[in-house]
Amino acid sequence: MTPRALVAVAALVAGLCVTTDARNKVSATGTRHTVLVLGDSVLSVLRWAPESNKPLWSAGYDIVNEAWGCQSLLGPGCPGSGGRSALQRLQDHRADEIDIVVVGTGYNDVGDQALRAGMRRISAEAKRQGIPVMWLTYHERSVSTRRSRAHNAVLRAHAPKHDNITVVDWNKFARRHSTWFSHQGVHMNRLGGKKLGVFLAARLDEHFAAADPTVGGARAGN
Repeated sequence: MTPRALVAVAALVAGLCVTTDARNKVSATGTRHTVLVLGDSVLSVLRWAPESNKPLWSAGYDIVNEAWGCQSLLGPGCPGSGGRSALQRLQDHRADEIDIVVVGTGYNDVGDQALRAGMRRISAEAKRQGIPVMWLTYHERSVSTRRSRAHNAVLRAHAPKHDNITVVDWNKFARRHSTWFSHQGVHMNRLGGKKLGVFLAARLDEHFAAADPTVGGARAGN
């Protein structure tokens, strides 16, 4: 084998080792966790921009991505959702080992009652599966400002009624960063996707650290 070929092989092996090491990293609690993401086209950035997931898997979180365009909380949504609601996607994973479900859908749902019903039924299903729920606030600086503000008011008012729902403030984290979003302020671009990954990793660290008092604080990203 020529010297050039030996260098190429060595570089390939080194790259494989780095990749394997990164994917084997554990979360702040010292173990990997499986995270189910329920989202619509807003969180679908985790699908079409896979680099958005890097802050998560490198922090010890394996993502099961159920973010589908036009998804609604309880209804079939529009054709892009595949005709299945967020609740049905959650039910599909009853036999799987999920550690937590992250909810970032509801942008397509209209009215306070729809959101309250979605919270109630998703909370009940998650409780049946024995997993906690982390619910993202809705980004308000967009063409859907009025709806997102109303949703956030409902979310904060009714989350305390469900002991397995924790609200995390994505809106506060993202509201001053218009460059993370499209011109309408609804869907994220690749930069926004990366920042979403950082935000989720930090909030997940906080959640699992709180569940294990022997663990220190969360990583940067708050």
